[in-house]
Amino acid sequence: MLNKNTVKERCFMRLKRRIITSLICTFIIANILSGTNIIANAAVKPGKITLGKQTVTPTYVTINWLQASNAVGYEVYYKKSTASDYTKKTTTGNSLVIKGLSKNTAYNIWIRVYNGSVYGDYKSFDLYTYVPDVDIQPTSLTASGVQSIIWTIPSTVYLNGSKSSISGFQTFKKNGSSYSLIKTLGKTETQCPVAQSPFTNVDYGLRFYIAKSYTDRDKKAFTVNHFSN
Repeated sequence: MLNKNTVKERCFMRLKRRIITSLICTFIIANILSGTNIIANAAVKPGKITLGKQTVTPTYVTINWLQASNAVGYEVYYKKSTASDYTKKTTTGNSLVIKGLSKNTAYNIWIRVYNGSVYGDYKSFDLYTYVPDVDIQPTSLTASGVQSIIWTIPSTVYLNGSKSSISGFQTFKKNGSSYSLIKTLGKTETQCPVAQSPFTNVDYGLRFYIAKSYTDRDKKAFTVNHFSN
């Protein structure tokens, strides 16, 4: 026959085992849930990259894109289209300026977004660093004081880094610190007459335009020495 102390001791031991078992189960479940959350968070793949408007000059470009979902940062890779080695840059913003590029050169660019150790898909595109120079050869002044600005139509031009076609030309005359428009000409025209008093130096400007895109950096300035025969 069991005494009271033995019964109490057995009851205490069963209760102790239940408490320990319960604590172990709670610990295991908590770790499983915690591990599940970590895995779930780490497995979130960033969204796709949508490009914005790119700013392109002969020696640098500014790349813009929209904020991707679940993005922590971005990797940008670029190289000349004829090269095998690329340069890598990282940023947490939505734009990146790439300097020190070569003029009139095609570049391959890739962007990908990352979230921790998880990466999104690459977004690839090409850009061209254009040279907006126009070959200008002024002719001799005639007795009437009329001289023509003559230029050669560029074989290849670029707008925001993409190959495009010229829509026309504009000629300018410099007055003080600014230029005033002389004439707008068609895409096949290659000269514009200008009148000026003899024995004067005049600053002129010439630029081509694409559709309705005009930029002052496309304007080539030059000086004509008007002289009399």
